Amino acid sequence: MNDQIIFYLIGGIFLFLLLVEFMRFKLRKVDFKHFFKWGMLWFGISSIFLFSEWIARGIQLIGIKLPFNFITIIGFCTIFFMLWNVYIKFEKIEEKFGKLVQKIALKDEE
Repeated sequence: MNDQIIFYLIGGIFLFLLLVEFMRFKLRKVDFKHFFKWGMLWFGISSIFLFSEWIARGIQLIGIKLPFNFITIIGFCTIFFMLWNVYIKFEKIEEKFGKLVQKIALKDEE
């Protein structure tokens, strides 16, 4: 029973982070795409902690023996997804930087 209370507290913390992200979206500090990505992450993590018993039953139905294995698999997928997003943003920044350098070089030629 004590473990379940700890899971509820951790789930509540992640729901609070979801609320913070929603408030940032409402105040127009972030765009919808950013809010959606982080909102889904916080919602997913909080759901894992709040509904851990249901998830454990569902995981066993699909053939994964331990819930920890499922969390590990999802964690690795999330890390790769986030790394991919960072890579895409880095490419966009690199492209903008290249265009800026070209503009500066062309102005210096004139």
